[in-house]
Amino acid sequence: MLFRSLFLSADTTYPAQLAASGAGDAASLRVFARGRLALWTARTDQRLDDLATALRDPSARRIALAQPRTAPYGRAAELTLATLGLTEVTAARLVYAENIAQAAQFVATGHADLGFVALSHLKSGRLGGSWIEVPAELHPGQTLEHAAILTRRGANHPSARRCLELLLDARGAGILRAAGYLPAGG
Repeated sequence: MLFRSLFLSADTTYPAQLAASGAGDAASLRVFARGRLALWTARTDQRLDDLATALRDPSARRIALAQPRTAPYGRAAELTLATLGLTEVTAARLVYAENIAQAAQFVATGHADLGFVALSHLKSGRLGGSWIEVPAELHPGQTLEHAAILTRRGANHPSARRCLELLLDARGAGILRAAGYLPAGG
């Protein structure tokens, strides 16, 4: 079963833990892409010309982000607020989601006016509204590296190895780029 053979993660921490515990093949651990953070609104009356201005806007009563304790995109959002000096300004308006997909859901359903989401969610074409990309310099140290590792079971599974190779080759990089990711090295 392929789904138990290859583990993909929005960061490098969990795959590294699998490798350290022996549950993953340490030699197969690879960063395959870098995610990108965006601030998104589904509201047509919400302006996103400037990131800091949009976050200060009192009409954005709720701002969604993934839980920073467990989600890399949530940590990037939290760092962005700190870098912009907006931690205190936005604190009472923050709505924490379990993960980045739920943060997007909060915005899509109107439970939040703005949300820090993965650019890949927006590039899927399923979400309307407007967005602005968050420059990586605003979340220093939180690179949003997506990593893959073959599990112990997958280390000898040819299909799992081929899937990992696809993520790492030029064709896979093109697919990931079109979906809103940056190449692993750049």
